[in-house]
Amino acid sequence: MRQQAANRYSPVYDQKRLSANQAYQTSDQALAQQLAGLQASYDKQREDTAEGYAQAYAQADRQALSRGMQRSSYNNATLSNINVKGQKAQQAINEAQTAQETNINQQRTLAAQQLATQLVVWTSIFSIFTI
Repeated sequence: MRQQAANRYSPVYDQKRLSANQAYQTSDQALAQQLAGLQASYDKQREDTAEGYAQAYAQADRQALSRGMQRSSYNNATLSNINVKGQKAQQAINEAQTAQETNINQQRTLAAQQLATQLVVWTSIFSIFTI
């Protein structure tokens, strides 16, 4: 009887296991691709931001030069503030990227845990029918 039960339920168990693994792999691959795409996206944002602040810095410096204030403390403070804001913008981009990467990695971990749980459940059910 045990062998008959194993013969009867083994294909169902194998199919459930295969389906669960395939669903996990599909989900994990999509998340891995999303994670890989983040780097390029955030690198572009960092580049655009750096370029924008560099242009603002150059413009402020040119304006000070045109007014004969290139060595004034006001100009130095203005340029310093532009640099600080640029650094803060870069830091904000870095933090956003880290948060998104963490979120994706948590989703991948959760999917792996769910797969493990499903496999344990199906193994338990199969073992009950084949005892």
